[in-house]
Amino acid sequence: MRIFPLISIGLAALAMMAAPVAAQQTTGQGNRSAAAQVVTQFDDPTITRLLTDIQATWRVEASEQGTINYRASADGGLNFTLAPRACSPETGCLGLMILAVFTGVDTSNQAQIDGFLNDLNDQSATAKVYRSGNGVVILQAYINSSYGISYGNALAQLLIFGQNIVSVSQALSAFESGT
Repeated sequence: MRIFPLISIGLAALAMMAAPVAAQQTTGQGNRSAAAQVVTQFDDPTITRLLTDIQATWRVEASEQGTINYRASADGGLNFTLAPRACSPETGCLGLMILAVFTGVDTSNQAQIDGFLNDLNDQSATAKVYRSGNGVVILQAYINSSYGISYGNALAQLLIFGQNIVSVSQALSAFESGT
């Protein structure tokens, strides 16, 4: 199985590095004292701040439909995409979809992989995982800022998604090896 992303223990280091940054923001220290503590939309400054705070690298891409996606990588080979959703001129983008794609997954026994993915979904309250095409499994989460959420909450959800990437990757490897 070729997994996109390649995963390692780097997520734990990522979470530890981001925690002090989040603490600085809630106390108003550092260069971010003027930064908003409540997220009411996922615009470029907010997404850039989130990605910077988890020390990710990214590039911005426009889709065929004209929407903007942020292709990101973080410590440990974590690769994921952030896609603003629920956008309008009046409110901006109220949602943020987060995706991680695993390719080369053995899906020859569809009933078995579907049962396995259903079990994973039963165990996760924060993300869903599903088959998409031949040999592709997608992990997806969604952050909603409709009535405002704290910046710390949005950051925590992004970090939890990183943990979900590691968990799904390990579970898929174990599933394919029969352990």
